[in-house]
Amino acid sequence: MTTITLTRPVANGPSVVSSLTWKPVRLGDYPHILRAAGSFAQGHLGAFSEDLLNLAGHFSGQPRAVIDAIDEVDGQPVLDSLAEHLAAHMAKLKK
Repeated sequence: MTTITLTRPVANGPSVVSSLTWKPVRLGDYPHILRAAGSFAQGHLGAFSEDLLNLAGHFSGQPRAVIDAIDEVDGQPVLDSLAEHLAAHMAKLKK
């Protein structure tokens, strides 16, 4: 599993989240992925950005509030890491 460390940890109730670990992609995850792909394909960038944040929450197992609280400094690296995680899964499927 891929893990990304946050430069600025985020509070999650009494605990602190200092890293996100992406869970493996399973068949039941495809509706979440396809929702984001559909928003992108239709040009709904506002919905697409919300779907990306929902994907980050889904694959990290963190509540959406934690994802929303991630600092701007970590935002792009988190989304890049998520994209790499999904791309690696797709590459495995092509083999």
